[in-house]
Amino acid sequence: MVQPSEHLQYFAYILRLWQEQSAALDQSSVWRLSVEDVRTHERRGFASLEDLLAFLQLQMEVDDSAASSRNQSVCTRINTDSTDK
Repeated sequence: MVQPSEHLQYFAYILRLWQEQSAALDQSSVWRLSVEDVRTHERRGFASLEDLLAFLQLQMEVDDSAASSRNQSVCTRINTDSTDK
């Protein structure tokens, strides 16, 4: 059995999804997504499911320093003071 201290990485996020009305004339709606790290309370926002999945994939990479720098190009930070939808 694996002991908790043997874990190399552990991530826990709260996932939020909401719909927003598009600014386009067609009045379509778009889905927005965010994750909040339960330990640091840092939030990251995503415009698409693909962006969220790319972020999660990067989190699972072995080289933490390389994944950290690439995360910035995949997602945008959401101000922790912003209101959830």
